[in-house]
Amino acid sequence: TVAVGKGADTRLLEFIADAGKGRYYFVNEYGTIPEIFTKETFLASKTYINNRTFVPKLSSINDMVYPIMENPIALNGYISTTSKDRAEIIQKSDSNEPILAVWQYGLGKSIAWTSDTNGKWTSNYLASKKGIDFFNRMVLAAFYKGGSDDLFVETTTEGNVAKINVKDLKDSNKVYDTKASIITPSLETVDIDLITKSIGEYIGEIEAIEKGTYVIKVFQYENDKLIKSTQQAITRNYSKEYDITTKDSDGLSELVRKSKGVFINSPEEVFTKNGKDVHGYRDITDILIIISLLLLIIDIALRRLNIRFKGLDRARKKTVEIAKDIKNRSRKKEMKSVPLEGESNISKKEIVEEKESVKEKDNNREKNGQNSLNTNRLLNAKNKRKR
Repeated sequence: TVAVGKGADTRLLEFIADAGKGRYYFVNEYGTIPEIFTKETFLASKTYINNRTFVPKLSSINDMVYPIMENPIALNGYISTTSKDRAEIIQKSDSNEPILAVWQYGLGKSIAWTSDTNGKWTSNYLASKKGIDFFNRMVLAAFYKGGSDDLFVETTTEGNVAKINVKDLKDSNKVYDTKASIITPSLETVDIDLITKSIGEYIGEIEAIEKGTYVIKVFQYENDKLIKSTQQAITRNYSKEYDITTKDSDGLSELVRKSKGVFINSPEEVFTKNGKDVHGYRDITDILIIISLLLLIIDIALRRLNIRFKGLDRARKKTVEIAKDIKNRSRKKEMKSVPLEGESNISKKEIVEEKESVKEKDNNREKNGQNSLNTNRLLNAKNKRKR
């Protein structure tokens, strides 16, 4: 449904569009109606959203696509659209539909990018330095560039250092006094002198620790008179570990699985204990073998070289003294337990006498037994005779 002008019943037309699962448009001028029908015809005849992987084709040379000119990066999708009449198409899809276009609008510049920037279709771009540089150049291309077009400023970052390279596009045979004034993200101004690398080319470096945008203004002087000036901007991004645009969920899941960890979804979960102790082990066989070999070598060296240590000698003497003392004590105990010669003889005589007395007693007992037996026999024989 299309509502034209303020007198149209916008509520009714919007309700009809919602009920029919269609689209609702509101315009103030009748001249925009053909554009709406053209768009609807285009959307009805083909797919609006294209989810497929392809490599964009270069239609025209531009500073934005300089990082990916030699090795284009593949896209995973885009939204179909048509270009304006005055637009300059820089990149096209494999179906010759515009991917990147730019055109002049008044004193400013407009840039159209028909893919996304959150990583769903541009994950390959966000995962590479060239792709990030491409997006930086796209944003910087929309900034206003004052001064002369005779100077070309190129900026790069290496670690915490930003490098500036200025090329004189017209007066390449002259050398000027070239300076740069840099405005940091904290709005501080830093002035540096650029060094002449060659005729028409000047270089310089600044420390870029702060995160944010640095505005660089370049001035060229001849006899203290300003001849040319231009400005450029450079963005200092956060470190790669803070980049959440690249999606590597499979790698993270594998890391969590192998380390028996968990995903943290909120800051409060950092201090929450799950009650499970994680144990691990480490094989120290190699370390023990190395220590054993070292101790063996030290022992052989001490024995062969006869190296003496005062502390060890003292300990050895003490142990020898203690051993002698123990032996002496044991000998004294043995001497006490052994009897004297006189005592031993007496004890032997007493033993012999006791044995002889025992024998005599046994002999007497046997004689008494025999006598008693004889008397009994005689009494028995006498009684038989009487009968």
